Amino acid sequence: MNREFNEKTVYKVFIYQKMNNQFPINKIFQRFNYLKQEISKLSQSSFKEQI
Repeated sequence: MNREFNEKTVYKVFIYQKMNNQFPINKIFQRFNYLKQEISKLSQSSFKEQI
């Protein structure tokens, strides 16, 4: 019984952490995509200026 309880608790904690970890990962991806867009804008504009 005790072991079963521990396994369930570990599983719940794992799920909880997984859900919590999704949030920062999404934030990081959003930030990364935003930076990528900004860099491409910058590189395009500087390229046009050179021509």
